[in-house]
Amino acid sequence: MNASRTRPGAGSAAAAALVLLPLAGWLRAEAPPAATPPPPRHVMRQWTTAEGLPHNGVGALLQTRDGYLWVGTQNGLARFDGVRFRTFGLREGLPHLSIAALLEDRQGGIWIGTEGGLGRLYREQFTRWTAKDGLPGNYLMALAEDGEGTIWVGTTRGLARWRGNRFEPVQLQPALTNAYIRALATTPDGTLWVATLHQGIFRQTREGFQPVPGPPGLRNVSAYTLSADAAGRVWVALSHWVTVGGDRLLCWDNGGWRTFGPKDGLPNQYLTRVVSPADGAAWAGALDQGLYEWRDNHFLPLRRADGLADDAISALLLDHDDNLWVGTVAGGLQRLSARRLETFPVLDAGEERLATTLAQTTDGRLWVGTPGRGLFEWRDGTFHQLLREPPMAGHLQVEAMLAARQGGLWWGAGPALYHWRDGRVAARHDTERWLQGDRVVALGEEPDGVLWVGTLNGQLRGLREGRFGPPINGLAAGPVTAITRTPEGSLWVGSLGGGLNRIRDGTNQVFTTADGLESNLIRTLFVDRDGTLWVGTLGGGLSRWRGGRFQSFTRRHGLADDSVPQILEDDAGFLWLGSNHGLMRLAKSDLDRLAEGSLTRLHPWVLDESDGMVSEQCMAGAPAGLKTSDGRLLFCTARGIALVRPDRVPVAAPPPLVLIEEVLLDGAPLPGLLEASLPGRASLRVPPGAGRLTFRYTGLSFTAPEKVRFRCQLEGVDADWLEVGAERTISYSQLRPGDYTFRVTACNRDGVWSETGAALGFSVQPHFWQTWWFVAVLGVSLVGGLAGGIRFAERRRYQRRLRRLETERAMEQERARIARDMHDELGARLTQISLLSALTRKRAEQPGEVQANTDKIAGAARELTRSLDEIVWAVRPQNDHLESLVEYLGQSTRDLCEGSPVRCWFTVPDQVPARPVSAQVRHNLVLACREAVNNVIKHAAATELRMRVRLAEDQLTVEIADNGQGFDVAAGEAKCSGLVHMRQRLADCGGECRFTSTPGAGTRVEFTLRLAGSGTSPAPLAPPAGASPPHTTI
Repeated sequence: MNASRTRPGAGSAAAAALVLLPLAGWLRAEAPPAATPPPPRHVMRQWTTAEGLPHNGVGALLQTRDGYLWVGTQNGLARFDGVRFRTFGLREGLPHLSIAALLEDRQGGIWIGTEGGLGRLYREQFTRWTAKDGLPGNYLMALAEDGEGTIWVGTTRGLARWRGNRFEPVQLQPALTNAYIRALATTPDGTLWVATLHQGIFRQTREGFQPVPGPPGLRNVSAYTLSADAAGRVWVALSHWVTVGGDRLLCWDNGGWRTFGPKDGLPNQYLTRVVSPADGAAWAGALDQGLYEWRDNHFLPLRRADGLADDAISALLLDHDDNLWVGTVAGGLQRLSARRLETFPVLDAGEERLATTLAQTTDGRLWVGTPGRGLFEWRDGTFHQLLREPPMAGHLQVEAMLAARQGGLWWGAGPALYHWRDGRVAARHDTERWLQGDRVVALGEEPDGVLWVGTLNGQLRGLREGRFGPPINGLAAGPVTAITRTPEGSLWVGSLGGGLNRIRDGTNQVFTTADGLESNLIRTLFVDRDGTLWVGTLGGGLSRWRGGRFQSFTRRHGLADDSVPQILEDDAGFLWLGSNHGLMRLAKSDLDRLAEGSLTRLHPWVLDESDGMVSEQCMAGAPAGLKTSDGRLLFCTARGIALVRPDRVPVAAPPPLVLIEEVLLDGAPLPGLLEASLPGRASLRVPPGAGRLTFRYTGLSFTAPEKVRFRCQLEGVDADWLEVGAERTISYSQLRPGDYTFRVTACNRDGVWSETGAALGFSVQPHFWQTWWFVAVLGVSLVGGLAGGIRFAERRRYQRRLRRLETERAMEQERARIARDMHDELGARLTQISLLSALTRKRAEQPGEVQANTDKIAGAARELTRSLDEIVWAVRPQNDHLESLVEYLGQSTRDLCEGSPVRCWFTVPDQVPARPVSAQVRHNLVLACREAVNNVIKHAAATELRMRVRLAEDQLTVEIADNGQGFDVAAGEAKCSGLVHMRQRLADCGGECRFTSTPGAGTRVEFTLRLAGSGTSPAPLAPPAGASPPHTTI
């Protein structure tokens, strides 16, 4: 049981029209009610320079096939999508800023007639023409395209047509030159009409232009403006000094004229613009007396006092949605759309009043409760106040009403409860006795007649046969706001702050946010035809009780507001919710789908100020919404009562035309969008390294553009559609290289979605290191590198092993050398000492021979010591450098020559570099030098020996020369093994040995070695600079 439920009326609908009904005045018995004035027919919206219009003087209007509205002003051109203006001026290519005419041709180009020439905008490029290019004059007044696609241009100095990429002047009559062309129009059959100033009206025929005779009494028609409608009628507004019996507006229809003037409601002044919709109506704009609408065989005025932006009308246009656009001289741009809400002021003695509760009794009478003026009845188109006489005096704050099942009306007013029946107050119950002075704020009735009374302090009592029962215990804290019963027998009681009570079988259960409610502030309860309980809350949206649990729906799910003080159901089964942001209509099937998860978001039909509501705020009362017996729905608002007629359904408007306007890359426009949008063209290319990619799009629906909602999806990124609401931009950052498609779709205020929307394919180009070929090359390189690395590692291991083996071999060779040297040198010397010692013992009796043998033993011991010293020096690592080698050669040479008749000179460079020299090289070179010095001392009979060390880049040369007797080198090598040994030792360490000797002139020996660390391959050793060529002469 719900105080707001009534008998369902006939009729069904999918949407509704709204009517706001006023409280006309506080009626006393002696004061008759004033008649309610008719509501305005249209909702008006104005745009000026404050919203982005270039100028408040609008001279021309055009809607192109893509849906955009183009506005020509005194300061340039603007393209309008209902929300945003895009402006064009001289910088963009206009020939002049003051615009008088606009036209779209068959190719989609926009022709702009200005006071300084003609322009054409096509694919974002402007072309300009002036009188220098063949135009009759620069002051353009009108533009038109005939049935063959020819562009006609009317100027103050004549008519021209665009043919073959040039303008051709056209004379209307042979004798008529420089005609002042006021207007051009093309009828649906493609016929061009021309209106001139002073010279009449002409119509295009196969034979040329023929004058159209005026109506009787008007020989020459001087027209100010001319237009053709979809029915083929031609409307002509006469110049200000010309009339036909006082009439100033002509209509050519079916081959004849019809005239209109003051007798039909038009002003006594000339008209500036005329348009006619397809339904046979007409709109006429006057010079400075506003706008006139032809309805019911009469023109109805609409002026500034009625909400018009300006009484001086300069342009009119009917768009694709049948909205009327009005351009004014100084008031900017204005849109007139059909009102879905008829608005009446709620007046009492000239003051606006508030209504908070509604009820309809069984006799069909409609009642309205107010918070300070008592009770009103709607009768004969006017609200009548119930007499403020005792017993109601002082009890004028009506907070709760209920139509009794057996007839009559219950209402609570302050500290009293009233029952009105049969034209009088049948009962009054003061709360002082029964409710301790509490206020009645909610009412409910059982089928057996028990009346439930809820109070401000949270009491709930039953009233039966004039007596109150005891209060129900255990109710949630807070004022009682709503009382209803569901079919299974539960009594539901809402409280403001304490949650929701369910009383069943004598027990009370309290539900709060812990049980699934979104808010504990319960404002209204409603049981639909299926027995489902719906809960309206403040701040928690709408909740549904089904299957033993609550399911809540809020703004997160698509509701216009989270406060729902009113819930009704129309005959078609739609739920209607009153909120702080207008009225919402919801299909219960959508709520079911959302609860089940098959729908992601609700898209309610919302009625608000754009539909004619004076205030979008719906009031809270007990109840504040009502369904009447004939199926109408009434809602209390802050500015009157809104009436919804579900059986008068306006046809849903077509879905918005969706366009992608611009793509920005890091805030800068990305070129190529226009070309990419053309059929068969390549997709848009985004350069590598793109940061933030922003898409700007729009949905063209001019009736309520602010209600257009969008969905977006970037294929390749978004798994599903994104609900973006009214946002007209979306950005993506750091997109990976690849191909993408951006899609956007939109719905209008009626929730009708565009089926295709708009799509833009584009590709994000990769850096070279992100391309497939680079990846392939990189892969091959990595595989090759890995293989090379493995091979390199294996080679390094092999080289290390080889070096280790070489080192081991070198150590073995060195040990073998040392062993060999010790065997050869030390063994020989020790053997010599041993033999000499034995010989000395045998010849001890011969002192002279003993002395000689002893000397030999001493010499052998010295040689043995030198050999040991050389061996030790050669194996010490710290001696593995050139400086040590040179120093050792000098020292050992001096030691050998000491005590001999040979004098020794040793010459070395001033600076000896720190070059490494291996032990093998040092050892072989030292032995070879010692062998050469010993030969000089023992065999050369020389008195002088010179040793010279020379360094040339990576080459070391040791030269030993004497002044002895010399010898034959060839014969000496054959007989003397020492020479062979010297060559062999040098060859073992990669060097060369050269002998030069002349009998009687001394001998010279050169040892040449290549030093380590040169970084080059060994090369044949060149003889040292200044050396004599080898020869064998003695």
